Amino acid sequence: MASASFGMINPAVFEHLQIKIDEDAKVREELRNKLQDLEKQGECLSKHLRTLVVDLGSFRENHTVYSVSSTFDPQRTA
Repeated sequence: MASASFGMINPAVFEHLQIKIDEDAKVREELRNKLQDLEKQGECLSKHLRTLVVDLGSFRENHTVYSVSSTFDPQRTA
């Protein structure tokens, strides 16, 4: 009879586990959705950057680009 009492498991344990499993599944789904959004944004940014690089290359081919020194040298202006 003592061994029969060991076989009895409180059903609340399973209910608690199911709640945790459901919460975990919800968090995983939210993370999956956010990751998909970030991937789409990354693809869009990459496309824009490629366009900017091409446009900059085209601009440099058609215009004279001057380099500006970030330091001031009074002897150069005299």
